[in-house]
Amino acid sequence: MTSKLKTDVLETVSGSGTIALTNQLSGMTSASVPSGSVLQVVQATTSTQAATTSTAWSNMGLSVSITPTSSSSKVLAILNYVGAITTDNHLYVQITRGGTSIISQKSAAFAQSAGVAGGGYTLNKLDSPNTTSAITYAGQFHTRDSGENVLVQYSNSPSTITLMEIKG
Repeated sequence: MTSKLKTDVLETVSGSGTIALTNQLSGMTSASVPSGSVLQVVQATTSTQAATTSTAWSNMGLSVSITPTSSSSKVLAILNYVGAITTDNHLYVQITRGGTSIISQKSAAFAQSAGVAGGGYTLNKLDSPNTTSAITYAGQFHTRDSGENVLVQYSNSPSTITLMEIKG
C-alpha cells in the first residue's frame, strides 16, 4: 500500500513561520551535503585470471579512475578479489593511486605440497588524494618466492575495485 501526504503549508514548531516544500532537493549540490556524505561511486570488474611467478608487482588487470569534486574529499578504495597459490607461498596484494602504493597486505599463506589453495579477500583504504584531477586506482600482486606461482581472479572469479568519494 502506498501512502501520500498532501498539504499546502507546514508550520514551524514555534508557529512563527511556514516551511515551503516546493522542489527542496532540486538545488542540492555536493557543496550543500554534510561532511561524510558519499558524493560518487565508481567501480571496475574483471574475471580474467592473472598469474605471476615474479616478486615484482604485477597488474591484476583491474583499475578505475575518479575525479574528486573537492581537494578535501576522501576516497574509500575497496578491492575484492579471489587469490590462490600453488605451493607453500604467500600472495601479496596492493592498491595503488597513480602508481604509488597506498596499502598492501600478505593475503594468503598455505603449507601444502600440491594442489591449489586460496580464497576471497578484501583490501580497503580511506585515502586523502588532495586533488580535483582525475586519479587512477589499481590492484597489483606478486609472489613471495621467485618462480612460485600465485594467481588472482582464480578460476575466472570476478574481482572488483570500488571507489567512493566521501565529502571532507
